[in-house]
Amino acid sequence: MKVFQHSFTYGFGTREASTLNVSIRNGIVFLFSILWMIGNVAEAEPLRFIVSSGSPTVIKFESKASLESFAGGTDQLVGWFSFDTDNFGSSIDGELVADMTSFRTGIPVRDNHMRENHLEVGTYPISVFKPKGLKPGAPPRITGGESVSFTLLGDFTIHGVTKQVEAEVQATLQPDRRSIDVWAAINIPLADFSIPRPEFLFMRVGEVQKVQTKFIATKN
Repeated sequence: MKVFQHSFTYGFGTREASTLNVSIRNGIVFLFSILWMIGNVAEAEPLRFIVSSGSPTVIKFESKASLESFAGGTDQLVGWFSFDTDNFGSSIDGELVADMTSFRTGIPVRDNHMRENHLEVGTYPISVFKPKGLKPGAPPRITGGESVSFTLLGDFTIHGVTKQVEAEVQATLQPDRRSIDVWAAINIPLADFSIPRPEFLFMRVGEVQKVQTKFIATKN
């Protein structure tokens, strides 16, 4: 700051020049503080991610009963979600939609019966999950390159019925924060969603179905 002091001593006394230099210095500090705050506000904006259907997206379920077990799934899941990395616990939002008409188990007769007589996809062609918050104990923030586990609370709609469910989630935000890898699992009691439980020979299923999904969401 010696250059400023020298140039401003002309026409001013030493004390006045010193005061003016301090004011200039404070002004510069204030300007940089404002720029830093603006940068932090921009950084704190929620990250928004898009989930697209097709590989590597997958939803799968495994039905276990006393006499037989079988699995099924689909890759038809789309939607979005967002969160603030520094306020993770209370900022999550979004919507995930699965195409119920696309589920397959490997046996066409069983697929048709499941879709037409139990899931009734002609009337209820989609299921929807909307996150509502996290259970206590979830991480307060998430950073790039970090993997976190938590229990996600949300409203799940299937077969025309909406109930709050808990999803166990593992998520890894990539270091560049442009994508996030997600694995999640929920248990679906069929009776809670008014889904009749099939019990004929080739399709006996358990009362509770465990549904898992895995996908890579990309930044919008």
